[in-house]
This record gives sequence, C-alpha cells and structure tokens, in this order.
Amino acid sequence: MDKRLLRTVKVAGWDFDAQRNVLEKGSEIIRLEPKTSQLLSFMVLHSNEVLSRAKLLSEVWPRMIVSDEVLTNAVNKIRRAFNDDRKNPQIIETIPKTGYRFIASVEEITADGGSVGCDDDAEPAISVPASSTGKTRLSFRNSWIFSLGLPTFAVLVVLIFGLIIIIQQDEKPHSKIDNPSIAVLPFDNLSDEPDQEFLTDGITEDITTDLSRVSNIRVISSSASGRYKGKDIIPQQVGEELTVDYILQGNIRRIGDLIRVNAQLIDTKTGFNHWAKRYDRKVSEIFVIQDEVSTSVVGALNIDISEYEKKGLSHVTKLNIKAYDYFQEGQRAAIQHTKDSYQRAIASYLKAIDIDESYGRAYGAMSYVMAIQFRRGWTDTPRETLDRALELAKTGVKLDNTIPQTYWSLGYVYLMRKELDKAEEAVATAIKIAPGYSDAYGLLALISNNRGEAEKAIEYTQKGMKLNPFYTWDYLYNLGRANYTLKKYNKAVEFLEQAKGRNPNAIQIIQHLTAAYYRAGQVDDAEWQVEEILSLDPTMTISHISKSIPISDEEVIENFLSALKAAGLPE
Repeated sequence: MDKRLLRTVKVAGWDFDAQRNVLEKGSEIIRLEPKTSQLLSFMVLHSNEVLSRAKLLSEVWPRMIVSDEVLTNAVNKIRRAFNDDRKNPQIIETIPKTGYRFIASVEEITADGGSVGCDDDAEPAISVPASSTGKTRLSFRNSWIFSLGLPTFAVLVVLIFGLIIIIQQDEKPHSKIDNPSIAVLPFDNLSDEPDQEFLTDGITEDITTDLSRVSNIRVISSSASGRYKGKDIIPQQVGEELTVDYILQGNIRRIGDLIRVNAQLIDTKTGFNHWAKRYDRKVSEIFVIQDEVSTSVVGALNIDISEYEKKGLSHVTKLNIKAYDYFQEGQRAAIQHTKDSYQRAIASYLKAIDIDESYGRAYGAMSYVMAIQFRRGWTDTPRETLDRALELAKTGVKLDNTIPQTYWSLGYVYLMRKELDKAEEAVATAIKIAPGYSDAYGLLALISNNRGEAEKAIEYTQKGMKLNPFYTWDYLYNLGRANYTLKKYNKAVEFLEQAKGRNPNAIQIIQHLTAAYYRAGQVDDAEWQVEEILSLDPTMTISHISKSIPISDEEVIENFLSALKAAGLPE
C-alpha cells in the first residue's frame, strides 16, 4: 500500500479524512480544527504507543510556544468527536503522569470503498512530517584520521596540534560586533528541591529584561528562548534558529542559605566562551548576582551605552526571596489563561504582597489579571473590578518605576478602560526603560488595532516578532485584526487560524475569526466558530463584547459586531 495515495482511514467506524479535517459516518459529518486533525493523524500513526505530552507538543506544534493546556484541549476535542468516555476510554487512554495512548481500531480504506485492518508492518495511511530535533555528534571512529590508518603516535600529534589551534583561537581578542544580538537561555536548576524552578525561571526572565534596557543590544524574548528549557543545546544551532550572535546560559544550585550561580556567554559562531564566571554567595544576594551578570555581559560585549542605561543596569533589585517565589508561582498560573488559573494567580500575588508590601511588580501583575477577568466577563462586579485593577496598576508603578512590566500592566488596564492615549503613554514609558521589551510592542499593536490604525499595528507587531522569533499567539492575533480592519478578510482568516492553533482557549481570537469568516463569505465556518465561542463561554453575547472590547473606531466596531450578529452570536 502506498500511503501517498490514501486520503482516508476508518477510525472506530468513522471515515477520517486527514486532508479535509473531517470525520464522516453515513450522512453525519464532524469537522475538526486543523491542529486537532493533525493530532489525531499523529496518534493514528502511532496507535497503541504510549505518547508523552512533550512528544505530542513537539510533533504537532513544532517551533511554537504553547502550554500543556493546548494539548489537553485538543485531546478533549477528539474525545468529544468520538463521544469517548474518559473513565472507560475506547479511543484515547490517559497514561497518568506520562501522556496518552490511542487505542481505537484503525482500518485502511481500500480503493473500492471497503476497509482492511491495519497491521503493524503496514505502511501508515496518513503521513506526518517528522520533527527536526536530531543533533549531529562528532565520531572519531569514522573520522578521516582513523580511515587513513595512521599510527597511534601520529594520530595523537594531529589531535594535540588541533587542540593547540583551538586554544589559541579562543584566546584571540574577540572582535567587536555592532548592535549584537543575544538570547538568555533558561538557567538549569541544580538544586535538590523542584520548587526552586520558580527562582531559576524568574532569574532567567529578569536577566533578559535587564539586557533589554540596552538599546544597542537585540535581546530575544524569554518566551522564545524558553523553548530550550531542559534540552541539550548546540550553540551554533541555537544561533541559527534564533539568529543571535551570543547565548547566555548557566545554572543555579541552592543549598540551605547558600547559592551558587554559574553563567557563561557563548559565541554562537565559534561555540567558544566569550565570558564566564561563578558566583558563590548567600541566597539573600541572588538579586545582586543577577544584576552583576547583566552588567558583566554588557561589558563583555564591549558596546556603548547611555548614562540612562547605565543607571538602569546598576539598579539592584531588593526583594524577599519567599515573596519572589510566590510571585513566580502566580506567573505560572496566569499563563494558563483559564478562569480558575487567574484566581490561583491572584492568590499567589496576594501572598507575595503580604510578605513584601513594596513589591511593585506583584501589584502590576495582579492588575493585569483583574483586567483580563473584566475582559472575559469573569466577575460579577465588572466596573469595580476594573477600578480596582487601575488602583493596583498605579500602585505598582509608584512602588517600582524602574522596570517596564509595571508600566506595561498600567497600559493594559488603561486599554481595557478605553483610555487609549493614557495606555499608549504608559507603554511608551515601558519601551523607554527597556527598548528591547518585545511585549511592549505587542501591546502597542493591540492599542493601534483598537484605534483602527491597522498599518501601525502591523509595524509594531513586526518589531515585536524580530525580538521574539518564536512569537506567541497574540502577535498573529494582532496581524489578523489589522488585516480585518484593512478588509483583507482571507488574510485575516489565515493569521487568526494560526493564532487559534497556538491558543484555542483565547476567546478573542475566535470572535475575530468568526467575523473574518463571515466577511470572507464563508458563513458555515463563521457559524461553526460561534459554536466554539459558546462552548468556551455559554454566557457570551454581543452586548458583553460591545461593553468590554476597547475599540474606539466606530466603523471598525460596527463592522465587527454586525458580522458576529449575522453569524449567529446571541445579542
């Protein structure tokens, strides 16, 4: 059987067409989202195999920054399509703490429309491209030296001579690079306690933000470099994937009240260390170490920085370690983007503030989460929630006006309040503090979209993408919205589908995708998206959207809301 000639297989009595993303049984048709269909395809290919969550994420969402919840959501959609019982599964079995196993029967569709069972040695009916995660390793056994059959002494001479050349090359003065680019890779946690991951991840992100303060350095977003967490890396490969000149990597080990931090700056062209240092201090000095690392990296890169930037780099963060841990716990909850996770995030932020009342960033983070609760309608007191969010955001800036995150949160709250001028002013301040802060450009794009300024939204989004090559869903969402405003509806659908593939729970994506499909003349697709909206939030109405979405351009919002109404969203 030639798998290239087959389009369909029979799965648990349903005809699954992987090309059209549909399941069919008689006159009944179930449409699957592209990523859900790809996941089903991959599972069919690996029937009865235990597939880890990491494996599924890397195969179906390659080179994307997505959360585990995206996978869970897609698996649940497959289960719903087949009416599969989670407790007594016939399609997908959950393997606790590991992943999933596809246990449904799979049969090939023959040329005459019949089916035959797939045997283990048969070629699969659906082809899924393999991920390019393989690494090249040097093997002296197959090298040219040994193939020549040289005597052992000669081989040693060659190796020693080569080693001398490498050492001499590493000792040569490093040439200066104008406007160098760098990625701060996730530091490894070498402590025995897993909960130290909060500290390790936080320090990695903070060093990234510190370096973003310098206008002559292009610093890759932490959400892009985060994909390398826990992986063995080859500097040259990372350099090519992120288009950076240097990577900063290291590890942190905490034992009692002592902490050791190793950091090294690596040239991605040669793979050699450009700078390296070990710090042995008390845990209470971790933030001093963080600032010393940032300052040392800037010095090692030999670039000119302004007095304003020097002042920003020399600022030493003063935080309680326990409060910092609670804050990072809140951050991890918040990125799950669910009603429950936002509640857990707020609880963690409040614990951080209870310990350290001067923790400005915790106030800012909590204000952002509360603004999201307002945006999603997850509060019984929307106006009071938004007022409280503004109060918290202002407090965050007052307590810490040296970091971009507090101003970013203030800008987002002002956006939700439809005070767009104040929102833009706050975000502009964040960029002044950290010119390489990619999230600020993303928020400026969102503000521009809500003003109906599509070209500016595209410009800001593209700037953010340069700083974040593995950009998150919101960049694609902004491009989709901008193209919708420009009435390039098919292009809008393309970007919004990509955004939805990365975050199927972001209801604002589906709302604009609904409108884009309707304006593009694909009414059936628009109506299907309405079902998706109501499955995520059965209470969602046009009235709620009109009150919560901060679009100031009357023509744009009328075009958007009327499309949603025509597609079937309740008023």
